Amino acid sequence: FRGRAACYGVDGFFLSQVVGNSVADVLVRGCLGGSAGGGKGKREDGFSNKNVQMVSEPVVPALGGSGAASAFVLGKLGAKVRLHTNIGADAFGGMLTQWLQEAAVTVVSPPAAATPTHIIHVQGNQRSSSYYRGDKVAWRAAVSGRDFGEGDWWLVAGHGAVGKEDLREITAAAQLLNEKKCLVAFDPGPWFVGRCAPVCLLEHSKNETMPYSMLPSRQ
Repeated sequence: FRGRAACYGVDGFFLSQVVGNSVADVLVRGCLGGSAGGGKGKREDGFSNKNVQMVSEPVVPALGGSGAASAFVLGKLGAKVRLHTNIGADAFGGMLTQWLQEAAVTVVSPPAAATPTHIIHVQGNQRSSSYYRGDKVAWRAAVSGRDFGEGDWWLVAGHGAVGKEDLREITAAAQLLNEKKCLVAFDPGPWFVGRCAPVCLLEHSKNETMPYSMLPSRQ
């Protein structure tokens, strides 16, 4: 009960801990990010209608990343939140950190040169994007400290740079959190599709997954 209360900001002594990535989303409306002029003609080094796309709407930065977005919302709802993430020491990182701190989120991030950045081009109902994924999230390091205890909520969120090794680390981290009697929620997002069976995502708690393992495979 104490952990659930902390999640809603009722009990200030217990934390909601989030482990996941942070991304600086940059939304560019009115173009799809290809070469200007429909891609025709020789590319030029200088400014011209062949290599510059003019847009009529402002470019909008936004807070992205499954970890940062979840922590931001929890903070705005009044929860006491600590975010373990991968923000870099650059201008984008400073912007994201400021937004998170304004939502009363405590940011914990190992040193990184650059922040993950996602440039999103939108034109009508079409979209294209360029994504710099940045450093991976240090899953094991996030749960190896002593600044949490029984009853804390942990949200572990996948992101675009995950791989099989990340899944092994997440499983080990979840086992450790279970041993410390923390409450764990895992958000795989789309990132683990095809990399593991769904039932394996909760391997650390087989009793919870037993009812699902007995269902027909198509379910």
